[in-house]
Amino acid sequence: MEYLVDAYNLLHAWDRAMPAKDDLESARRRLLDALADYAEDSESRIVAVFDGTDLPYSDRTTHRGVSVHFSRSPKDAARLIAALLARTDHARET
Repeated sequence: MEYLVDAYNLLHAWDRAMPAKDDLESARRRLLDALADYAEDSESRIVAVFDGTDLPYSDRTTHRGVSVHFSRSPKDAARLIAALLARTDHARET
């Protein structure tokens, strides 16, 4: 199974990962670790998309097998997710 995740939306919905305002990087890492654990356990492929500018990352990276994408403009993850979905022929909304 493949999953495309709007990572900040999931992060804010995931109570135990919510950071103090100055600890967002740590919260992102905990979320990506949890997604990587799930991917391993379920033999799934996960793509996580974060909004943002001025991040200390390139536009694309990986974290323990999870493909991580960062939009270059704030609040633009939805457009990036739509573009990634357009590249596949087996996407479905859940």
